[in-house]
Amino acid sequence: MNIEEIQDFAFPITDEDRRCNNKMQKKMWQREKLRLMVERYKRGELINFEPLLISVNKDVIIQMINN
Repeated sequence: MNIEEIQDFAFPITDEDRRCNNKMQKKMWQREKLRLMVERYKRGELINFEPLLISVNKDVIIQMINN
């Protein structure tokens, strides 16, 4: 997965986000922060992803990897 796919999976942009400027700004901030964290992780730095408050079902991710 590339960074854009990870961003789309973790923070998908919805129609509601497009209609509300505040929600869109928050979503773009979250996506940018995630991008920076992934880039830092790729450079070998230790990263704590908990501040992003991502709620992801790990079974869905495992199923995506297996398919």
